[in-house]
Amino acid sequence: MEQWLPILSILLGMSPSLIVYLIGMTMSFVYWRRFRTANLLLLLACLGSVLLLLIQAVLRGWYFPHLYATTDTSNVQRAIQTVVFGIGLNLLDAIMFALMIWAVFAGRRKQVE
Repeated sequence: MEQWLPILSILLGMSPSLIVYLIGMTMSFVYWRRFRTANLLLLLACLGSVLLLLIQAVLRGWYFPHLYATTDTSNVQRAIQTVVFGIGLNLLDAIMFALMIWAVFAGRRKQVE
């Protein structure tokens, strides 16, 4: 249980975001019949965002501490690994946010003036 404590504490700190994504997934199921394309995009974005939060928690709470404790890496290598993972995860998070924005406008009919 002690090995899970850092991951759980990180997830507790991320709980507001997790709650918002769970609400988004629930809303996509509730309105599924009305706007299928928009709700599919929202569902994919929320699922992807939850997955990214879980990956971040595992990386920060388990992987990096164990990696640095068991291997003899320099501070430069550690910084490079942290930056590469950080950029990669933030890029994927930006893609999930773009899907949410796309979901707002997907499936709308063109307004006639």
